[in-house]
Parts: sequence; C-alpha cells; structure tokens
Amino acid sequence: MEFQQQWPMARSLQVLKLLLCMLVAVVLQEFVSGFNVDTSRPIIYRHDDNRSQFGFAFTLYKAGDDYKIIVGAPRAESSAFDRLEVYRSGAIFDCPIEVASDTTPECQEFVVDNVGNEIISRNGQTFQVTNASSQWLGSTVQSAGDGGPIVVCRPLYKKLKNVGTSREERTYFGGCFVIGDGLSTVTPFEPCKLDKALGHFLTHRCEIGLSAAVRGVCLIDPHSYQIGPYATTESLSIMKSHDA
Repeated sequence: MEFQQQWPMARSLQVLKLLLCMLVAVVLQEFVSGFNVDTSRPIIYRHDDNRSQFGFAFTLYKAGDDYKIIVGAPRAESSAFDRLEVYRSGAIFDCPIEVASDTTPECQEFVVDNVGNEIISRNGQTFQVTNASSQWLGSTVQSAGDGGPIVVCRPLYKKLKNVGTSREERTYFGGCFVIGDGLSTVTPFEPCKLDKALGHFLTHRCEIGLSAAVRGVCLIDPHSYQIGPYATTESLSIMKSHDA
C-alpha cells in the first residue's frame, strides 16, 4: 500500500521536472540564439602553392569598420626574395572577409621581412651573417584586438658563424615583427640577436617566436638560455608597441 502511494508521487515529480524544463527552454528562446558555420556559402581561402602551409596560423584584425584575416604561411616563397637566395622563408597574407559569395577572396602578401639574409662587409670582404631560408615566418600570428598591434614570428631564423669554413655554425635565435598603425608600420623584435644585452644567447638555441602573446600595447615572449622546448623560462622580454 505504501509503495502504491509513493509511485504516483514520484511520477508526478518527473512530469513536473519535464514541464519546468520545457518552460525554461521557451523562455530562453527569446534571449539566446545559436551560431552555426555557414556550410552552404562558405568563404574559402586558398594559396596556389600547396607546400606553403597556408593557414598554419591566422588572426582576425579590425581597423575601424574594416575586418581582415591575417594568415601565416610558414613554408611559402615570399615575393620579397629571389628563390635562389632565400628559400621558403614563409610569408604573411592580408585576406578580406567581406566578399561576394560567388567569388574567391584574393589574399595579398603583406611583406614584413624585406631583408632576408643579412650581409656585412669587413676588411674588404663580405660575409653572410644570417639565414632566412626556412625561417618559418608566419608560424605564429597574434593580434591585440581591435586596432591593436599584430605580432608575426619566425622562430627558425638563423645566425651564421664562420661561414664557408669547416667551423661553420648555425644558431636558431628566431624573432618577431610587430605590425601597427593600421598595417602601415613594421618593427622587428629580436631580443636574442642583441650581442650587448644577451650575448650568451648567440651560442644556444633561442627560437624566440615559437609562441607569443599580445596584451594591450606590449608583446610578451619568455626566454632563457635555451628558449622554446629546450629550457624553462627565466625572464620575459617585453616590447612596447609603437601603437601606445
């Protein structure tokens, strides 16, 4: 008898819970909307070189009312260099968002590295002191948000020592570029390249730019004697953006 009395009560509670859930769903429908990817009319960005790794990293950028996607292609051939001198340095592309649904968006290369291999003269002779080939420019792309700076990095940018001799050495010290003022200015950020401040880095792997974060007007990148996957963080390199 006691069981028979409990059963209708338990069932009534279940029905009440169901009705309550339905009521909540109806109320929330007025305030909550879902977001779905438009699979019927997607905007597809492509690069004509299938080895460029176009899209490896990207960020959304807004300047005023203009939205863009800044896309990294760390194995692309940059238009800034002769392929025989700098091979697959990587590149950055500026891609529009608002395009007609029946057209393919045209992404334009945004050149941030127009130096490539650095050459110096000493005692009447010229020496190559850096190597920009396979530097993976565009493997890291970060934005500070609306109108803020953009950071793009090349963690495998190399310093050369004793070029052309049996004692030739290559040091991966990496580096980044800070793009600001509405994509009109480019400032290098290479703390591991500074002999005076960080001379000991030049004989170790540094790989600045393996990852990066942009907060407000600062670019923050941790480094130590061996940056990236090789050591723990000992300090921070902080660079104020020119957008400050």
